[in-house]
Parts: sequence; structure tokens; C-alpha cells
Amino acid sequence: VVKKSNADVLRTIDQVKETVAQFQKKAGDALRVDYIDDFSVGTRSILKIVIANALLGMILVVATLLVFLNFRTAFWTAMGIPLALCLALFVMVLSDLSLNGNSLLGMVIVLGMLVDDAIVVAESIYRYRLEGLSAYEAAKKGLKVVVAPVFVTVTTTIIAFAPLFFLPGIPGKFVLPIPLVITYALLASLFEAYFILPNHLTGHTLQKATPDASEKLADRKWFKNLQAGYLRLLNLALHHRVILIGIFIALFVGSLFYAAVKMKFVLFPQTTIETSTWYLEAQRDTSLEKMDGLTRQLEAILARQPQNAILSYSTRIGRGRWDMPENENVATLVVNYPPAAEQKYDPGKIVAELEKILNHMPEMQEWRHEVARGGPPVGGDVEIDFIGNDNQRRSELVKKVAQFLRGLEGVTDVESSEKAGKPEMALEFDFRRLARYGLNAADVGLAVRTALEGTIVSRTYTPEERIDYRVLLQKKDRESLDTIKRLYVYNAQRVLVPITHVVRFKERTTMVKIEHLNGDRFTKITANLDKKKITPLEAVGRLNAYLPGIMREYPGFRFQLGGEAKESQAFFTEVAVAFVIAVLAIYFILSLLFNSFLQPFIVMITIPFGIVGVIWTFAIHGLEFSFLTLIGIVGLSGIVVNDSLIMVDYINRLVREKGCRNFQDYLDAAMQGAKTRLRPIILTTLTTAAGVMPTAYGLGGYIESLAPMVLAIGWGITFASTLTLFLVPGLYVLEVQFEMLLTRLIPALPLKTQCAMPLSLLENNARPLVRKRKQHK
Repeated sequence: VVKKSNADVLRTIDQVKETVAQFQKKAGDALRVDYIDDFSVGTRSILKIVIANALLGMILVVATLLVFLNFRTAFWTAMGIPLALCLALFVMVLSDLSLNGNSLLGMVIVLGMLVDDAIVVAESIYRYRLEGLSAYEAAKKGLKVVVAPVFVTVTTTIIAFAPLFFLPGIPGKFVLPIPLVITYALLASLFEAYFILPNHLTGHTLQKATPDASEKLADRKWFKNLQAGYLRLLNLALHHRVILIGIFIALFVGSLFYAAVKMKFVLFPQTTIETSTWYLEAQRDTSLEKMDGLTRQLEAILARQPQNAILSYSTRIGRGRWDMPENENVATLVVNYPPAAEQKYDPGKIVAELEKILNHMPEMQEWRHEVARGGPPVGGDVEIDFIGNDNQRRSELVKKVAQFLRGLEGVTDVESSEKAGKPEMALEFDFRRLARYGLNAADVGLAVRTALEGTIVSRTYTPEERIDYRVLLQKKDRESLDTIKRLYVYNAQRVLVPITHVVRFKERTTMVKIEHLNGDRFTKITANLDKKKITPLEAVGRLNAYLPGIMREYPGFRFQLGGEAKESQAFFTEVAVAFVIAVLAIYFILSLLFNSFLQPFIVMITIPFGIVGVIWTFAIHGLEFSFLTLIGIVGLSGIVVNDSLIMVDYINRLVREKGCRNFQDYLDAAMQGAKTRLRPIILTTLTTAAGVMPTAYGLGGYIESLAPMVLAIGWGITFASTLTLFLVPGLYVLEVQFEMLLTRLIPALPLKTQCAMPLSLLENNARPLVRKRKQHK
């Protein structure tokens, strides 16, 4: 049963089962129904796990807000999550986007980010309330201060995911729902933060000049102590800012070197076995009946497995791989296991048992085992097409390349599509003798076809059907070559001519299939990879180094790569281009916000350190980089700049409001800006990480294929934001020193800010860095 593309898989299968149950009830014990491939089982499991993890993530986000904010502020901030998700679902319906594993993954990723803009707005309003402003004035001023940076933070995040809309090929279509859902949800959260949240925060306290006890609750002593400790560390870091930045650069370079040497990239890593397919090929003279007996030995092993270890298994005799024709000596065995989250028995043990018995079957000439992978279909691990019309030379080339692949560690199941079929008897005409006896090829062909296949000589019609009467030899005679050689053929003079007088019999072996590509003959080589030993990208590298040399020996031939190896190479390139485009777009947006060409670099320095966090997270967890990992890194580039953007924007505001002439004033502004933005940076980081961590670690159920992406985002933002608290102020101070140096060298080049009022903003036991201030003209 195949559903329509726009049909709901769960509802469709439920209706199918209801209909089948009605027929089964009528048939009684005479009919048993087995569901061989029930896609709703895996879909329900994924939906259940993703929703459970999303709910856990939302609980963690709300709990984080309650720790840092008072109950009222935390409650209305958290309410932005369901509102934004509901608006996103509404837009998904309008855009005909289905609710599936990828769209739900997009919701999980964006879950913690939905409150980032609301946190910045709420914290800004709350801070002005603590300063004594009325609720209305605090909301008005607090929103005005952050309206531009909040808009830019949402914009940069959307821009970071936007290149994913344009990824080509099957992986691009596969990942499309993720950026769509994230974009819808972020725009909805921005609307809520601007137009709904301020009203809730000022509702019952509109006329109060000072905050009440519940509003003061979040300004706790432990957070003041945290601020004081942070300022002391920041003061020390700024005092040794050159050393600090040098350490960070060394960390970045060392991490990239480690990733290049030690870490591997696999487009779609091997996940837990849920479906395995066995392609079996016995000796060429094996009959259907004998092949049936061989496969029943495998089925006997599956039948002995514990209950619930296997959902179902099915065998097709005479049908091999989808790209090969039917044949009596081939079979396909498909075994379906429970969803990964529900497996109580290791499918690997069952696979090992089947491999053991196959290795001890002398009749089994060849077999191949494939496991369904996560992600879209991208072909085999390695596929190479060799194109050229010289059959003999092409066969030689294919054999040499296949031998090279078999010599590579980790390469298994090397096969060629140029397979020999069953032996056949070819009839070659002697046309001179045909003419001498008054015959032609059609006369001989008719005699042979009549003997073996039969010729319809008459028909009878009934009200229900047409009955054909066919004349042919008996079965025992049709199975003997001697019978064919004793045939006679009538010529035009009605004289019987022995077939051996005009035909030569020649036994030969044919090809199973003949393939063409744009009119030229080609042969395909396929291979599987043990990705713990060699990745598709490494295999492509080895082939690209080997094939040009061997192809020079065979002029007139060409080759093309396919399968996961080709998709990995193409996707890696496309993601790199997408990452560069996203970074450039973010830079130009920040340049407009800061009206500066240098300050965007201060903000964007967090992007490479977010990647450092991902590298060491995956190294510690023993994971390889994959398709979704790279998608997570591209999205991370837009998320990690948000905290540093908010900090730099606020420091610039302090510089404009208070003014500064000397280095110490800028230093004080950097310290005060970092102190003021400590709470929203911690909150946005923790809420973003808290939203994805349940999915990353499977607190509500583990999905191995989805974990890498959310793991990259969760730990990448945590690592980058931690560095933001120290690295960004240090770079800001260095930028000021650089501009002052330029002003000294080029007097006509003024500083961007000229004010006389010095700042005295170091508080909470933070010692001033420069005791004697030097005035600069």
C-alpha cells in the first residue's frame, strides 16, 4: 500500500488496518494478516521521543528563567514559547509543510532560542524597574534600548540558517523543513517580544514608582556575588588581554589541527539497526525450488529468536537487488526490527548468526548485507560508473579498479554490475544454405518457437473468456537440446529440411543486463565501507588519486563517481559555501548596526570558538562529524554572535551616553557593559542549551541520527558564550587602543567618540586596571 505524497502516514495506516481487520473478521481463521513494512511504527516512536524531549526542554527553560528572574517575569517570558510554536504551526499549515521528524527537530533546535529575545527585553525592563522607574517608563525605556540589537540577533540567526534553503540534491530536500520551522518560530517570537511581552510585564504594576517585593526577588545576593567574582576575573583578563587572546588563538588552531587529523566525516552515520536487507545469489544453475530451501535455513534462525526481537521478515525468491533483473538463483531477505528506542535485544547478534550460516553454505556463491541508514537515500557507500563502448577493454578496466578497492582497508562487498547470466544456446545461421534450401531466418525461428514456447493455432470463446489452443513439444522434449537438433523446418516447396543443415549451435554465457548512459555502454562498481576504518570522503580521496593514472591507460573511457562518496564531497563543498555566505551576511548586518567595519569582527570572533566547542564535544563523546553536524555548525554561526552582539551594543551605548576621552574611560565602559549584560548572556545561553540537551542525551528517548545536530548547538553555544564574557571585552579594549594609535599616527583621524566626562564604573571590589590616567589630545 503506497500513500499519496500529501497524506498523513499515521492516519492512512490506521485506516488501512481498520479496513484489513474487517476483511480478516469475515474470513475468520482461514486468513492471517502480517504487516511486513509498517512505517507508522518508526514514525510514532520518533514523534513520541521528540515531543517528550521537547517538553523536557521547555521545563528546563522555565526552571532556568525562574532561577534568574522573578516569577512574573519568568512566567510571561516562558509563555513566548507556546505562542511562538503555535504561530509557527499555523504558518506551516499555510505553507503545506508536514509535521515530520525534521520539522519537529527544527522545533527542538529553536525551542531554547524562542525566549532569547524575550529574555533580553524582559531583563532590560526589569533592570530599569530596579532603578526606580515606573512600570510604564521602565517598559518604554527598556524596550527602546534593546529594540535594535534584538532585531539584529533574530536576523543573524535566520540568516545563518537561510543558506540551507539552497542546498542542492537529495540532502538539500531532506533538510529543508529545519530552516523553515526555525524561521517561522523566530519571527513569531520576535513579534511576541516586541508587542505582547512588555504589556504583560507592566500590567498590574503600571502606576507603581518602585518595584514590589516579588519584583526584587530576582536581584538576589548570590547573583551579586557572581557579578563581583566575574568582574574580578574580567579585570585580571583585561590586564593580560594580549596573553588571553593568544591563548584563545592557540586553542583555536590546535582544535582545527586535531579535527583535521583525528576526526572523520560521514554523511549519514550508521545508526542502530532497524531494517536489514540480505541480497543472496546462489550458483547459476540453482532452481527456484532449491533457492527456496536455502532461504528457509535462514528463516529458521529468525523464527528461533526471542519474542519482540524481530517485528517481521519476508523473503522473495527470484528477486535480487532492485537494479538487477529477476533470476532463479537470487533472493532477497528483509528483516524488520523494533524501533531503536524499543529494542531489548541486540540486532547485531542476529546479523552475526545469519552471516555465520551463509559463510557455511557452499551453494551460496555471493551475498550482500545492507542496513537502512538515517537520512535520505543517497545510493551506496561508493559507486563508480565506467563509460565506454569497447566491452573487452571496459571489463579489463573494471577488474583493475575493483582489485584496487578490495585492497583498501575498510572497503567490503566490491561488486560489478557486469555479471554473467546463465548459459544459453545461440543459433547462428548459415545464410548461403538458407537460400539454397529456400528458407529464411523467420522460418527457422518459427519452428524453434513452436517447439519450445508454442504457437497458437486456434481459439475458443466463452461468455467469460477467450481460450487459446497452443501447439508445442512435451515438457521432457523441451528440456533436451538433442530434441531441438532433431527439428525439421518446412521450406516454400513444403520440403522438410533438418535444422542442423542451416544452423550452427553455439553455447555461450550472456550478461545479466546491459546498461547505457546517454547512448554509451557503462559498467557500475559498488562497494560498502566500514566507516570506523575509512569514511566516504577518504575513499573519494584515494580514488581521485588512483583513477587518473589508470584512466590514461584506457583512452576513450571516462568515469563518474556516485553514491554517498560523491554526495559527501558535494555536500561538504556546498555547506562550506553556505557557511561563508552566512558569515558574510552576518558581517554586513552587524556593520549596519555598529556603523563600523572593525566591531563586527569583535562580535563574530565567537563563531570559530563555537566550532572549537563542537570539536571537543564530539571528541569527548567519540562521535564523527556528519550531515546534521555541519547543519548545526552553520546554524550555530548565527546563534553564538547574539550574546557578543548584545554586549558590544550596550558598551557602545555607555560610551555614547557617558562619554570618554582616555583609555581608562573605555576600559570602565567595557567592564560596566560586561557586568550589566552578564545576566541576559547567562540566561540566553542556558535556555538555548537547556532546550536541546534532552534530545542530545535522550532524556525522553534517544534518536541516534538527530543527536549530533542538537549536541553541536547545545555545547557550541555554551562554550562560545563562556568565552564571550572574557574575549569580547578584551578585543573591544584592543580595538580602542588600535584606534588611539591610529589617531596618534594620523592626527586628522579622530576617535569615533569625543567626550570629556570620565567614567567611574568599577564596582563590587573590581580594582581599576590603570591607576594613573593619561590624557590624550
